[in-house]
Amino acid sequence: MSIFKSIKFRLTVWYLIAIMLLLVAFGAVAYFMLSKSLYRNLDNALRARLAELESSITVENNQISFEQKFNDFILIYDANGALLQRLGPNVRFSNIEEMVEQALFGEGSFLTTPTTEGQDVRLYAAPFNLDSQTRIAIIVGRRTREIHDMLSIFRVVIIYSALAVILLAGIGGMLLANRTLKPFDHITDIAREIGEGDL
Repeated sequence: MSIFKSIKFRLTVWYLIAIMLLLVAFGAVAYFMLSKSLYRNLDNALRARLAELESSITVENNQISFEQKFNDFILIYDANGALLQRLGPNVRFSNIEEMVEQALFGEGSFLTTPTTEGQDVRLYAAPFNLDSQTRIAIIVGRRTREIHDMLSIFRVVIIYSALAVILLAGIGGMLLANRTLKPFDHITDIAREIGEGDL
C-alpha cells in the first residue's frame, strides 16, 4: 500500500492542515494588533506634538512661528485652504485637501499618504484659532518607516516560526499516528496470518 494512501499519512496531513490554519489565524491577528498598536502610539505622539506646537505658537506681521525646534513635517493652511507655511523637511504631499477642509471645519483627522519621494508619512491635521474670527489648520507629520521595518521583521519571525512549528508538528504527527495505530497494525498482521484452515 502506498504511503500516500495510508491512514497514518492522511491523519498527519489533516493534523498539519489544522495546525497551519491555526498559525495563519494567529499570525494575522497578531500582525493586525501589532500594526494597530504601533499606529495608535504614533497618532498619540502626533497629537502630543501638535499640542506642544500650539502652546508655543506666536504670530507677528501675519507670520506664524514657534518657540521650539522641530524635525517633524509642519504645514500651516489659512482659512481659505491655501498653504501659508511649510516648516521642517521640504517634502510635498498629495491627497491632503480633504483633511485640511475638515480641520478648517473644526475636526481633527489622521491620514497616511506617500510623499513625492515615495515615502509614507502619517499626518495629523487639527484646527487652531488665532482669534475669535480666524481659524487655521495645522498639520504635523512623521515618517512611518520605523513602523514598516518593525512589521517586516515581525512578518519574517512569524513565517520562520510557523515553518519550524509545521516541521515539528509533522514529525510529531507521524510519531503520534504510528503509536496510535500500532495496535491496529498488529491486529491486521494477525488477521493476514490466519488461514482458512488455521483459525
